[in-house]
Amino acid sequence: MVALGAIFALSIMAGMALSELYGPEYQAFGPDTGNPTNALEYIVLILGFTAGILLAVKMGGQRMIKFVFLGITGLTVWFVLVPVVALSGSAPLALLLPLAVGAVFVAALYYYPEWWVIDSAGVLMSVGLTAILGISFGPIPALLLLVALAVYDAIAVYKTKHMIDLADTVMSESLPIMFVIPKHSGYSFLKKEKTLKEQIASGEERDALFMGLGDVIIPGALVVSAYKFLRIPEGAEGFPGGTPDFFGVPGNVAVAIITLAGGLIGYALLMRAVLRGNPQAGLPLLNGGTVAAFLLAVFAVFGTLAVISF
Repeated sequence: MVALGAIFALSIMAGMALSELYGPEYQAFGPDTGNPTNALEYIVLILGFTAGILLAVKMGGQRMIKFVFLGITGLTVWFVLVPVVALSGSAPLALLLPLAVGAVFVAALYYYPEWWVIDSAGVLMSVGLTAILGISFGPIPALLLLVALAVYDAIAVYKTKHMIDLADTVMSESLPIMFVIPKHSGYSFLKKEKTLKEQIASGEERDALFMGLGDVIIPGALVVSAYKFLRIPEGAEGFPGGTPDFFGVPGNVAVAIITLAGGLIGYALLMRAVLRGNPQAGLPLLNGGTVAAFLLAVFAVFGTLAVISF
């Protein structure tokens, strides 16, 4: 649980750092980052993508799904590494090295999808997608996104239970959209276990902890959004001196750190529930802690919530 919590926190912090290297061309919905409909559009995309995966599974298209996700992984690894390698000043290196690393990950995930390979790819994907979503959603759309997806995740896990079907597909095909943390040495993800539904029905204790990348990326998007968009321009009404400091820390950084701390509190509560042995919807607690901490932090640092509309 400590290892998974560390991955959660460090991936989001790395996403904050990476967001500094991403220009407007990386924004998913264009320059209008404050448009609330961006959140709705993203949710519709998630629902459509999930429905497509479940339909493909019913039609026996698991192989196709795996190739799609491997392609997404290679592309995301490339997105993460290009701006980082570009800091070297070598254009050929910035082009070739990310392509080579992405290709290596795709090959490793196809031929040897051990847990540490999946986790390595998962970290890179979480860092990149957290940064991209964070710079694509202003604070208000990001808040709407977190609240809506928390509700959806609860319904999908506890009511319709289609998220459990999706988790079974992810595990059976070793798709790189989750973190796998073994509970004991000698664990191998290559050794196929019972499906998640079978394990739940038998009451069998699982040998590893599993968490989807979305449980990192979605709350992380609000952290990065706070970091990027709560920077008040000099001379702004009500804040003529620009972004205020909070105990010597720039206000946007302070809000981002406190927001991340709220996500970690939600994570601790989630792990407490996970210890009971049943699948838990991660986003209600993770997003709940993140949103609550964000609102408290904004008010504490800026003295008003109106600043989120800047």
